[in-house]
Amino acid sequence: MHAMPRRAFLTRAVGVLAFLGLAPAGALARSSARRGATVGLGHRIREMFAAPGHARDVGSAYLARYPRGRSSAWALATSLMAADPDGPDELYALLRRRRERDFRADRIVVLEGWIMSATEAQTCALVSLL
Repeated sequence: MHAMPRRAFLTRAVGVLAFLGLAPAGALARSSARRGATVGLGHRIREMFAAPGHARDVGSAYLARYPRGRSSAWALATSLMAADPDGPDELYALLRRRRERDFRADRIVVLEGWIMSATEAQTCALVSLL
């Protein structure tokens, strides 16, 4: 039996509720706004990489190796959206500060011999997910 991913299930469930008129309009508007913000964030993150395909490969490897990688990446996305950086420079500075904190706190990830901060791995995972 094919398991449906939680995100797909929730998206379809909200769609059914909206079709039936059971979901409040405000909740649907907030969901749509969040989805738009997430897509925008994904685009901004991909633009930071000279080779987004390589970042996607690293992100996929991270997600395959670390079982909690997906939830960690989504937590990073939520945090970045809440910070609402004004542009690419501010987004990069925010990620750089997080990376530096990760290394000071020994929050590192080892992938295929590469040592990177958890934030770097999660950012690559977001390229893969978004």
